[in-house]
Amino acid sequence: MTTQTKFGLLFAAIIAVAGCGGPVLDINTPSELHQSQATEVLARTAVAPARNVRRHQISSTVDRVAWRVRAASHSICIELQLPYERCEEVRTAQINVETYNNDPNAYADLDGNIGLHGGLVRISGSDDEIAAVLAHEFAHVMYGHVDSKMNNTLVGMTIGAGLASAFAENDPRMTEGLVELGGDIGSTAYSVEMEVEADRTAIYILKRAGFRPTAMRDTIVRLSREDVRRQASGMGSVGFLQTHPSNDWRVAHILSAIEDAEYGVPLIIAVY
Repeated sequence: MTTQTKFGLLFAAIIAVAGCGGPVLDINTPSELHQSQATEVLARTAVAPARNVRRHQISSTVDRVAWRVRAASHSICIELQLPYERCEEVRTAQINVETYNNDPNAYADLDGNIGLHGGLVRISGSDDEIAAVLAHEFAHVMYGHVDSKMNNTLVGMTIGAGLASAFAENDPRMTEGLVELGGDIGSTAYSVEMEVEADRTAIYILKRAGFRPTAMRDTIVRLSREDVRRQASGMGSVGFLQTHPSNDWRVAHILSAIEDAEYGVPLIIAVY
C-alpha cells in the first residue's frame, strides 16, 4: 500500500468517526451574490478607526458589553434547546481579560470559559466589535466546539496509531508521523464549519443584545487588515485569525447570516 493511500485511509477514517462532533446548525451555502461580494468586502469595507483603548480601560470596556452578550447568548441557547449543561456554561462562563497580552486574540477553553486579549480590545473600533468577539466565543461554548475539537484530535491520533501498527512495519519515525498527522487531521475536522456556526450565531446574538449585526463583518475585516500589516512589519500573525481562519468563504457566510438575521430567518438545529 502506498503512502498516499495510507494518508487517504487515515483522512477518511477520521472524518467518518469524528462525525459525531460535526456541524450543529443547518446552514445553507451562501448565494453567488454573497460569494462574489466577499473579496470586495475584505478589501473595501470602511471600518471605524481603532480606538487605542488605554490599558487601564480595557477591562471596563469589556465589562460594559459582556453582560448583554451573555444574556442574549443564554437566551438563544435555551431557545435552540441545546443541552442544559451547555447553556449553564454560557450563563456561568468566566471572561478572563488578559490586559497585558497585546496579541489581538480571543478564545474559549475546555472549561467553558472565555479569554480576551487586551490587544484585541485596544484596536477595536466600537463596543459592537467587542460584543461580536464575545458573541462568537459564547457560541463556541454553547455548541461544545472546543470539546468536539479535542475529541476529534484524540480520535485522529488513535486512528493514526492503528494505521501505524498495521502499516508502519516497526518504523518509529513513521509511527510517530502517522499519530501526529492523525491528530492534526482530527483537530481540523469540521473546524471551518465550527467557525461558520459561531459567526452565524454571533450575528443573531448581537441582534438580540442590541448591537449591530454587521459588527461581526467589521471585526473580521479589521483583523484581516491588521494581520497583513503585522506580517509586513515582521510582527507575526494576528492570533485570532490563526485560531479562527478567515477567508472569502467565511465572509460570504457572514454576509448571508447578516441578511438572514435582518429578515428574521431563524437558526435551525440540524444535528445534536
